[in-house]
Amino acid sequence: MIDAIEPLAVSAALNRLLRAELTAVNQQSVHLLALRRWGGAELEARIRDVDREDFPATLEIIEHLVAAGLPLTIASEGFVPGAFERAILLAEQRAEAGLVAAVAPLAGCAGPAGRLAAAVAAPRTGYAAWITARLAQTPDRPPSHVPLVAELADLFAGLTVLGEQALVHAFVHWHHGDRIDADAAWGVSGAAMLRAGDIIHLLADSDAVPVPGALPALVIRSAPAQAMQADQHLAGLCRATALALAQRCSTEPVRSLADRVADAATVWMNRVAGTVLPPAAGATRTFASFERTRQKYLRAAHATQLT
Repeated sequence: MIDAIEPLAVSAALNRLLRAELTAVNQQSVHLLALRRWGGAELEARIRDVDREDFPATLEIIEHLVAAGLPLTIASEGFVPGAFERAILLAEQRAEAGLVAAVAPLAGCAGPAGRLAAAVAAPRTGYAAWITARLAQTPDRPPSHVPLVAELADLFAGLTVLGEQALVHAFVHWHHGDRIDADAAWGVSGAAMLRAGDIIHLLADSDAVPVPGALPALVIRSAPAQAMQADQHLAGLCRATALALAQRCSTEPVRSLADRVADAATVWMNRVAGTVLPPAAGATRTFASFERTRQKYLRAAHATQLT
C-alpha cells in the first residue's frame, strides 16, 4: 500500500491504473462490437456489464488527475483481442490481470486514490471468476487466418490512441474553462472511436478482429493550446495512414473506410480553437456535449469529493 504522504508515488500509481483501464476498455469495445456482429449474446452481455463499470471509472481517474493538477504520464499500449470465444476469454483474462496488478499498490490507500482504486477493483473478482468458469467449458479451436494490411492495423492503432488522447484533453479544456474546445476534443475522441469501430465491423465480417499495428506516441499536455496541437498532429498522422491505406487497397469496402477516415481527420486537424466541431467530423449526438458526458458518467457525490 502507498502511504498518503507520498503524493508523487500515488500519482504514478494512478497513471498506471489509468493505463490499465484504458487498455481494458479499448479491448472490451473490440469484443463487444465483434460479438454484436457474430452473435454470442451471453458473452457480449457479460463483457458489457463490466465495461459499464470500467468506462466511468476511467473517466473518474482522469477527472481526479486533471482537476488536481497531477501529471499525466500514460503511454501508448497495444492489446491483442480474441477472434473466437475462447480467445476472447483469454484476452479478457490478460486484461484483468493487468488491472488487478495496477489496483494492488493503491489498495487501502486513503482519500480519492483509494476510492478510485476501489471503484476499479469492484467488478474484478466476479468477472475473473466468471471467465475462469466459462473457460473450463469452452473448447479451443484453430484460429482463422485473415491476412491484414499493415496500413489497416496502423490506422486502427492511430485511431485508438487519438481516442484516448483527445478524451483526456477534453478534461484539460474543461478545467481551463474552454467549454467549446472540451466539446470538440470529446467529439474528436468519439469520432475516432467510431471510425475504429468501422474497422472492427469490417474485419468481423471475415471472422477476424483488428490488432493495433504501429502505435503512435500518446502525448498528454496540460495547457489547452498545446493539447489541441497534439491532437491535431495525431489527427494528421491518422489522415496520412488512411491515405496510404486507400492507395494500397483500392477495392471496396476498404477504400470507402479509408476515405471516411481521411475526410474526418482533415476536419479534426484543421479546426480552429474556440470553434464548434462541424458535423463533417463524423461524430454523433452522443459525442456532441462533454458536459452531458460528465453528468452521465461522473458520479455526483464522488466527483464532489475529488474536486
